Amino acid sequence: MLYPEAHEQCYRSVEERRPIERWHLLEIVELHTIATCQ
Repeated sequence: MLYPEAHEQCYRSVEERRPIERWHLLEIVELHTIATCQ
């Protein structure tokens, strides 16, 4: 089971990597976040 806090921290890490492209690659970021945080 994925904890919200851990998911949020991982998601923030992805945001820091792509702060500008995040809004444009939202779907890719979500998939990357899920795959990374599993």
